[in-house]
Amino acid sequence: MNDSTAKSHLGKSAKLLFLFFAAALFLSVLPIMPYGDDVSYATGPTYYGGIPNLMPSSGHWRPIDKLYGAFIYYIPWAYPFLNHLLVMLGHVSSAIVLILLAKRFKVSETMAFCAGIMFLVHANSFATFSSIDSINQSLSLAFGSMSILAYMNRKFALYVMLAFFSVCSKESGFLFFIIPPILRIAGESEGSSVFSKKFIIFSIKTLLPGFFLTLAYFAFTFGASSLLPSVAEGTVGVIRKPDIYNPIFGSVALLGRISTVDLPAMLMPEGKNMLLFAGTFIMGLPVLLAVFAFCALKVFRNLYVLALCGIIFILALSHATVAALTEMNSYPAIFFSMLLAGSALDYFAEKFGKKKILVFAVAPFLVASAIVLIHKFHLIYETNKMGLDVVNNIEQATAGKSKPNRVFVMLIDNAHFGHDIYQLYPSIASGYGEIMKQAWNNWDMDITYASYRINVPLEELVVPKYAKLVELPKNEAEEIIEKISNEKIKDFDAVWILRQNGEVAVKTK
Repeated sequence: MNDSTAKSHLGKSAKLLFLFFAAALFLSVLPIMPYGDDVSYATGPTYYGGIPNLMPSSGHWRPIDKLYGAFIYYIPWAYPFLNHLLVMLGHVSSAIVLILLAKRFKVSETMAFCAGIMFLVHANSFATFSSIDSINQSLSLAFGSMSILAYMNRKFALYVMLAFFSVCSKESGFLFFIIPPILRIAGESEGSSVFSKKFIIFSIKTLLPGFFLTLAYFAFTFGASSLLPSVAEGTVGVIRKPDIYNPIFGSVALLGRISTVDLPAMLMPEGKNMLLFAGTFIMGLPVLLAVFAFCALKVFRNLYVLALCGIIFILALSHATVAALTEMNSYPAIFFSMLLAGSALDYFAEKFGKKKILVFAVAPFLVASAIVLIHKFHLIYETNKMGLDVVNNIEQATAGKSKPNRVFVMLIDNAHFGHDIYQLYPSIASGYGEIMKQAWNNWDMDITYASYRINVPLEELVVPKYAKLVELPKNEAEEIIEKISNEKIKDFDAVWILRQNGEVAVKTK
């Protein structure tokens, strides 16, 4: 797979096109404020200093998040700009590495570049590169993908270090202890008998270090949390009930993530647009079909294709077991899917012509991705507007009064959510109330939460560990305020109740 004649045509124009897309995405995400549970994690200006907070808790270990949270605490004026910058740097780095990896596996310059661009602007990468809290997701893939290059270049110390940074960014990064050796075995299988004794011994020797590194990681994370139970107390986390993985749902969801179909246009409770869904599905279909056809032809004849399919499946499965393959959690699977797509498009470009593949597969895919991105940007800007409206309402109601230091926040909703991060209710769009810290420019504000979710048993709520749950009757905000005993709120400077309809009832002293 080679098109050396086309190499000169790419050159400077390709780099400029790549930079244009990267800059456009970065400028588009800059206005996006924290939303959803962004602010309940450690990447906001909240100090998490101290060794206990840098230690694992039941396998949950993201020290890079904690260190970043401690750093941004001292420069809160850089938030969320610096978050967006780091997330986008990670995303762009992964796209560049994808291009380099594709070329290492003999994909032509043109199709390697197309694969990188397709990943960069992939509509289903949006949830990752738009969120201020996706530092963990973005850096984990960036470090992990770079560890593959390091391994391919026989720089084993660098590979271990980068894979370690990947797992320190997000727990699923442990897979990058194993993925580089798998791809090396696949790359060196060409022309060899995979059933020969020599190749089997080589494969075992290649895989063993990665498995030992994985065992060492899990021994440390689970060992530290069990031997040092006090460590877990200082760790901010989320109480979750694990979802049961449904293979059928997971497979369908993964197809939706790999392609650039506009899933919100079909799955959002309101505002469904089947024309938009069908149009983006059809435009992304040629690439999807090319990948399926390529796999059907090569998966049992080419160990590299088999390895990529296995990696995509494992990445999807590992995330779907706990998160039903939400858009953000499918991010690493999209990376390897686009690497596979680059190989597939290159294969068919040799058979049918490069120009036909670019016109009938790549171009429609990129157009569909642009359409979906515009739609998602609109949805997320609307979500942000709801959160900012909450803040403005509170600012107006407390105008002329001193900034509160201790605040009681009550969130009320009917447990009705849209698709992924889109179409959130105001109580969630306002970031569990912590977006108010930014509005007040008061990062030391002490916020205590109480949650009431209509029609949902209290024990089934998914809330931050530090939230204070108060079971209350189904009433309007003012009535709820009256039913909160003075004993519960007497020490607070303000009580902010977020109604189900998005309005804010404010009681300040």
